[in-house]
Formats: sequence, C-alpha cells, structure tokens
Amino acid sequence: MQLGRYSVSTLLPPPVHSITFSPDGRFFVVAAEKGYEVWKTWPLGLVRRRVLPGTLALALILPHSPLLILQGGGASPLYAPNKVVVYDDKVGEAVAELEFGERIRGVSARRGLFCVALSRKVVVFEYGLNGFWIRKFGEWETAKNEQGLMALSTAPGSTLLALPGRQAGHVQLIPLPSCPSSSPDPPSPSRTTPNSTFRSPIILAHTHSLASLSTTPSGSHILTTSERGTLLRVWDTQRGRLERELRRGVDPAEMWGVSFEGDVGGKGRVVGWSDKGTIHVWGRGENKEKLQVDHPFIHMLADIN
Repeated sequence: MQLGRYSVSTLLPPPVHSITFSPDGRFFVVAAEKGYEVWKTWPLGLVRRRVLPGTLALALILPHSPLLILQGGGASPLYAPNKVVVYDDKVGEAVAELEFGERIRGVSARRGLFCVALSRKVVVFEYGLNGFWIRKFGEWETAKNEQGLMALSTAPGSTLLALPGRQAGHVQLIPLPSCPSSSPDPPSPSRTTPNSTFRSPIILAHTHSLASLSTTPSGSHILTTSERGTLLRVWDTQRGRLERELRRGVDPAEMWGVSFEGDVGGKGRVVGWSDKGTIHVWGRGENKEKLQVDHPFIHMLADIN
C-alpha cells in the first residue's frame, strides 16, 4: 500500500517550534512563541516555564547544569538566526553568545561540549561550569547540510561525532574527547585529545544525499537514511560495516527522523518516521517491521522484506 505525502503548513504561527530531550531522556524542552518550558518525562510534569520577550526556534539542555542553548526563530525572533545563546535558567539571563556568519542549521550537546551545524561545516565547542567558559575545539567541513544533520554520542566514555561527509551520502566519524561521567569540565587543552579512532573514518552510507542521521548513546552504531527515504541502514562504527538494511517502502518519502531504542547495539529496535504520516518500528534483530497502532490518528505501514 502506498500513501500520499503530507505537507505540514498552517496560516497561524505554530505554538511549538521544537522539542528536544536531555541525553538521559528524563527531561524535554519545548521552544515556543513566548519562551520555553522544561518538562519531566515520567511522571509527566512541568518543571519550569520561562516567558521571554521573543520567539525561539530551539531550546536545548546542557546536561547536568542549569544552562540551556537558545536559538531565535519564528515570528518575532528573540535572537538573530546566526546566534547561539547560552542561557542560565537559574538566574534568568544569558551568560554567553556565539555569532556566526550565516544562519545556524542545528545544535547538539553532551556533557562538556556542544556542536553547531552550519550549511557546510560543523563547529565543536568545549565548555566548563567552574566560572563558566567556552572555547573552540575544532571544525569539520561537510557536504551541503541544510537540515543540520549530526549525531553525537552521549554515554560516559563515548567519543563519537557523526557528520555528513564532504560527498553526498557519505558519513564521517569524528573521535572527540571522552564524554565525562560527572563533571562537565574537560581536561586542560594540552590533554584534550581524542582517545579513540575508527577503522573506517568515512562510511559510504548511500548514493543519494543523507536525510537523517542518528547514533546509539555509546556511539557503537549509527542509523542513516537518504533523500529517497526507502531504506534505513545500521552501521557498526568501529568496523565501518553495514549490519542491517531495513526497508520502509518502495516509493520515495522524506524521512523526518530515525532513532535507536536505547543502547543495545545494531540488533535493537529501530524507529523511523516520514512525510507519509507513518511510523515504522523494526523488531530486535529482525529485518521486518513489527508495528503496533497506539493511537487512532497514527497510520502505520508494514513492509516485509
């Protein structure tokens, strides 16, 4: 069965511009027309509502700190679209601001560092809470990346940053300093060196441009789709090897996102969603979809290889 593609549009400003989760999944932040809200996932409850005099496109928690990264957007942007602002929720004011020469496409964070995606590169910054400071760690060129694709491992001891390569359909694996288990303060600059490498730092994931990119918390595997949206591929990052190929369908679709279930490696459950109005879930260690309808307004497809 083939379904038509959905177009997301509205005549009114959307009340919610983005939703981001903390690395451990315990909290999520809603960026809205009048500031942001921090929620606890379970039991569901509002932790903090911060009203601001402008619209936000993104609000992202810096783990284990009172800090958030804010990006302006929407009808009345609080900040210019080329700025990243570090905001202290405890005192209710900005503590740092980074300005770039173009619109920011995406931001990702873990303990001790955050990454900013631009149209053709990703820039990584380290930060510390002891007196609060920020310094640039490095930057890497990518193919055209309007979606701001990147995947950052967040488990203690993990090192992976996965980015689009310089050629369409390629993924580059960047080893970063190990994610700390407690304090987000990284070591001194002389010792801030990656402690692991990858056998194949470039993965030829697809022949078409990437549409989505995700990683397990440990960075052991990545999940990719292309602009065709027919196949999802699971890759072992240490060996640079394809482990699973999962078919969404035969007709093209725009993949809006993909994700792993937890950190059980390449054999765990995988989920993907697209402009077809469908959510696909693949079972543990199997190449066929196992789907369960949890809501009458969610349409699901079952494509069996």
